[in-house]
Amino acid sequence: MIERDGMDDLATLLPADHVPVRELARVPMRRTVLAEHRESGDRVVVVVPAPELIEHVEQRDRLRRHTDAVAALNHPHVMPVRARDDAVTHLVAGVPAAAELAALIPGASPPAGFLPVLAGIADALDAARRVGCYHGDLRAEDVLIDLRTGHACLSGFGVSPAAESAEDGATLDVEELGALLVQCVEGLSPTSAPPPPELAEVLDRAVAEDPEQLYPSCRAMIDAAAAILLPPPRQPAAAPARPRDPRDTKRFRLILGSVLAVVLLLVVAVTGGAWGLSHWSPTSAELARMPATVRVDCDLTDPKGPVPNASRQLRCKDLAGQELIAGLYDSEPEAEAGYRAAVAATPGARNGDGDCAASPGWEHVYPGVGAAAGRVLCVRNDTGARVVWLDRANRTVSTATRPDGNAVALYQAWARWVQIPEFPTSEEKAVIDQQAPRPVRCRPMSATTTGRAGPPRWASSPAARPLASRHSSGCWIRSGSWVSPPRATGAS
Repeated sequence: MIERDGMDDLATLLPADHVPVRELARVPMRRTVLAEHRESGDRVVVVVPAPELIEHVEQRDRLRRHTDAVAALNHPHVMPVRARDDAVTHLVAGVPAAAELAALIPGASPPAGFLPVLAGIADALDAARRVGCYHGDLRAEDVLIDLRTGHACLSGFGVSPAAESAEDGATLDVEELGALLVQCVEGLSPTSAPPPPELAEVLDRAVAEDPEQLYPSCRAMIDAAAAILLPPPRQPAAAPARPRDPRDTKRFRLILGSVLAVVLLLVVAVTGGAWGLSHWSPTSAELARMPATVRVDCDLTDPKGPVPNASRQLRCKDLAGQELIAGLYDSEPEAEAGYRAAVAATPGARNGDGDCAASPGWEHVYPGVGAAAGRVLCVRNDTGARVVWLDRANRTVSTATRPDGNAVALYQAWARWVQIPEFPTSEEKAVIDQQAPRPVRCRPMSATTTGRAGPPRWASSPAARPLASRHSSGCWIRSGSWVSPPRATGAS
């Protein structure tokens, strides 16, 4: 493992053309350093793997493949490797100009502060899982936050011992993110509001001993915690109703009846009576082109609404009350043109860049794996959060907004509407074939999650007690190397 020595040795670990600025994180399997280029002054994050992770050719090859696959995701919450040396003694990732990076400190912020950070990290882990990759050694020190913007990125992907398979590695990511969630909740200040009792069930499942009891994805776990810890947005209080004068009601009915009669006569005169009642509401064929979860509450709206050049526009709501407006087009090229017009009218939109999970101004194909169903644009600015997407099969362009700027909730609603596929799909199963020794896992133990303090049962027996020790992260581990699997006899 990397020794805990001072900053003086950092320069020897970095590329020759870089100087250290400060150490961001230090864990048994790696050190993470903020460095600066000697000539240009550009800043980078350098991850230095522990020697035992790169001492064999097979280990170095695995690390190269893993970091390349994760970098190809181009995920906004992953710090991708942009450069490395042949021996993989350091991995270099670029950072935004003027970024002020710091590692996540569990308990340093309330749920409204740490849950959005963990939501972004969960999206990054789930995205890696879809391409057969995993982090494998997730710790709070790997979550780097830009203090100016609050944006979080995950470093250290793949800089960990190999799991038996990619699916086992992904399961380990769910467990370790669950442990990090527990640390953030248990580390809250005593002056903070106590967590609701129903949160205990979420935390117990987040660190369940049985993998079958774990959440199916990292994002599902964070969403479950957010549903309890984050209050729903406040609705403005309705103004008190003014008592209605009976004479006003009678007068209104007379005027309304006269107007409707005139409109009906005009419709019959112009269309010859051929325009039936179906034209005042969506037809069954039009509703079939809408997401299944919003079809029960759809109405026609202004044809000159927010979707450009659509022949008809529908306003729909899902069961949670989130509204969308969908424009219907007669052909796929017309729908494509309508979507492009919407993107062109959006300041700051970056075509084919980023990932919608992070929201501000990114546009790309969806879903991320498998056959493309369409394209999506996510925007977050002073007016709130907005998502616009093209559904090629149904020839629709839809848009939804949240004035409160909650881009995470809006992205979740969109993902439900378009039915982003769960991992793994049949194509993805073909890539989950990595075989390697399985590391011994470390599971957090606390009175909150287990109902009792002290070591786990396996560490309590007289025979096992001399082999048990408590790690600084709060985990009980067996002696030996839980971070580096035992080598087979005769391995070189």
